[in-house]
This record gives sequence, C-alpha cells and structure tokens, in this order.
Amino acid sequence: MNNEEMKIKCQTFAQAEDTEVFEVTWSPNNNTNHETKSNCDYESVLDLANKTLPTLIVIDPVDMNSVTLVRFLHDLLEKYDPSTRIVQRGGEFVEKYSYYELILQLKTII
Repeated sequence: MNNEEMKIKCQTFAQAEDTEVFEVTWSPNNNTNHETKSNCDYESVLDLANKTLPTLIVIDPVDMNSVTLVRFLHDLLEKYDPSTRIVQRGGEFVEKYSYYELILQLKTII
C-alpha cells in the first residue's frame, strides 16, 4: 500500500482513566474514503502502522500521555522522520486552543 495517511488520536473514557485507547483513521491508497478503528490498544496501532506502512502518520497529542507519545516516537522512528506543525482551528490561529501535531514521514529506502 502506498500514499496513505494515518491519524492516531487518543480516546478517553471516564471509567478507564488509567488506560489509553486510540482511534486510528487512515486513507488507503490516498483514497477519499477513510477507514476508522476505535478502541485500539497501543500494540494494535503499531501492528496497523507496520502492516499498512502509510507515507504519513499524524499523531494528535491531545489527551495522550507524554510517555505514550515518546513510545510511539521510539517505536516508529526506524521507518519515519518526525516534525511538528501547528494546527489551526476554524481557519484562524487561536493560541488558547492550539496544539502541535507530530508528523511522521515515511523514510525513503535507498
């Protein structure tokens, strides 16, 4: 599979505050149709990323534990280069509501 984008977002549940589960959305073959998997654990997210090898992974850090974010970086950096971008909400940059997304670009194999 090529030219895919995958977005990883943390889901929060009141009854499971100590457990992180994720929603993963990806677009196979740069298609306009998106597939979403909810309630994924950490290992499921990594398995999906390794199976599909998207060209771009976007990690939304909102509600995500910083240790988990570092784990994603560590486990994915073999194949991906990281950068960050500012997310703009509603077309205008509003500092109060802004956050940074982590962008992982698939490394080109030479």
